[in-house]
Amino acid sequence: MNPIRILLIEDNPDDALLAQAKLLREKSFACTLTQAGRLAEGLALLEQQTFDVVVTDLGLPDNQGLPVFAKLHAKAPGLPIIILTGQDDVETALTAIKMGAQDFLPKNELTGFLLARTIRYAIERKQAETALATKEAMLRLFIRHTPAAIAVLDTEMRYLVVSDRWIKDHHHEGKELIGRSHYELFPDLPERWKEGHRRALAGAVEKCDEDQGRVRPDGSFDWLKWELRPWRKADGGIGGVIFFIEIITERKAREAERERLIADLQTALAEVKTLSGMLPICASCKKVRDDQGYWNQIETYIARHTAATFSHGLCPHCLVKEFEAGGLPVPEALRAVVKK
Repeated sequence: MNPIRILLIEDNPDDALLAQAKLLREKSFACTLTQAGRLAEGLALLEQQTFDVVVTDLGLPDNQGLPVFAKLHAKAPGLPIIILTGQDDVETALTAIKMGAQDFLPKNELTGFLLARTIRYAIERKQAETALATKEAMLRLFIRHTPAAIAVLDTEMRYLVVSDRWIKDHHHEGKELIGRSHYELFPDLPERWKEGHRRALAGAVEKCDEDQGRVRPDGSFDWLKWELRPWRKADGGIGGVIFFIEIITERKAREAERERLIADLQTALAEVKTLSGMLPICASCKKVRDDQGYWNQIETYIARHTAATFSHGLCPHCLVKEFEAGGLPVPEALRAVVKK
């Protein structure tokens, strides 16, 4: 295992040597220690070298109190920082922890074992925090850019993260949604939806495949497919709800158009008359006998039993016969067509 690289910022040489000596006595704790006596020197070393942890006093010649931590944290936000305190600056150290410091150690209680253990724990906690922050950033990025309308809210129905599609679908472009109440942005929600929110916050999963959205001022509305489910914190308690909403207005319109076309087709098919079976037809005049025994012209029979209509004319053979029957000369072009 590589030794832990420690940057110790301590202006008192005796305290610095004492800390180093105590760490050297810890045989299971391999480390290298670099000491700086001023904040400016420590900041310069952070630029020049790589460290695993920073241990710093808050009372330095060139800076005092919380600004010491703030400047170190800004310079190396990924490094764990441990505060060394005197009896009078414990409250300041606690404030530094709230700002992101990993731990604090009173100088008068310092032992090699305590310092080594605190350094190990600080590094592990910082690594866990960094991994968690990375996962959270990836999750937020995923939610933001997913092609679905998703919103994550807390137990007070305030927005924590929303997708770009959510912003677009609900016409909130240019607005800052994080931290705002869902009911502030949608003040006219029906009570049945609010009741569903309360059930989800109590642990239920609510969903609907087709629901009518809020009515617009012009009387129109969107059709929605939605799901609302609780999300839970690490301790198992409900932390809020997640919305999944899809606007299906266009799909509903396509389905309605499809149903209309099917209905029109069914109506048309119902009106179509069909011919089936054997037709008794005269071999000479080509009339067709109907079910009542009457003989009808074939075009009359077909027109009654189908949706077909007829236009009349003469084929070339019949036209030649008509010319010949009337004693008229038959055009050669017509005869040529008949001979084919």
